[in-house]
Amino acid sequence: MKRIVLILSIVTLAFTSCSKSEDDSVQSVDSNNILLKKSISANGSSSSTLEYVYSDNKLLRININSGSYITHTYTGDLITRGAQYNNNVLSVETIYEYDSNNKMISAKSLSYDNLIASKIVYNYNLDGTIQYEVYRGNFSSQNTLSGTGKMWLNSDSEIFKKEEYQNGVLTYRKENTFDTGNSVFKNVTGFDKLFLSDSGKKRNLISSQTHDSNNVLVTGYSDVVTYNQNNYPTSAIRTLRTGSTSTIQYFYE
Repeated sequence: MKRIVLILSIVTLAFTSCSKSEDDSVQSVDSNNILLKKSISANGSSSSTLEYVYSDNKLLRININSGSYITHTYTGDLITRGAQYNNNVLSVETIYEYDSNNKMISAKSLSYDNLIASKIVYNYNLDGTIQYEVYRGNFSSQNTLSGTGKMWLNSDSEIFKKEEYQNGVLTYRKENTFDTGNSVFKNVTGFDKLFLSDSGKKRNLISSQTHDSNNVLVTGYSDVVTYNQNNYPTSAIRTLRTGSTSTIQYFYE
């Protein structure tokens, strides 16, 4: 089963060994009010900048470039809709549904580029794991089961392991490692309720490895992160399994 591509996955958080910033001139501020304002990613001679727009602690928009952006719609403190626009035209829309305990129970994605739709339905187990089914179809209905999966969460509710299956047969396994630093999205209202991205919500994802059904490592990376005095990332260097590297810088309000 192909993994679901998530609207929020464009915002990448992944780190592996960490170091504190030694800039003691930065005064400590209220950690609950720190919000990511801008991130700059660089890979070789190419670079990209994302800008983040808020209303209080609600992340309303991520500007990618001229005419390309992501928006979030809130109902109360829950993110109930995400939309990605390319050249100012709606490309992908995702609708999130929650139960009475504010747990996500489904995420339906509509692709306007090819009129294909998918829906993930989440089920919560007593042992704290989460199982899900992925259905595909058109905008009217998503009834064709294309696969199932299971997620394991740590004490910070971060996804440290995920498995997906087709017809009950394992297709891939992903294992994540997190640090104890503050995620750049820690203070974003409603972000911790989302499962579509297994990037860090409260903590930072510092390494990830994906194995196929034969337990062969197919993708992986690790990051070295630098933190400021308030324990939020200021930069990270990512090293892929192939040995290539990229960097990212973070700037806050």
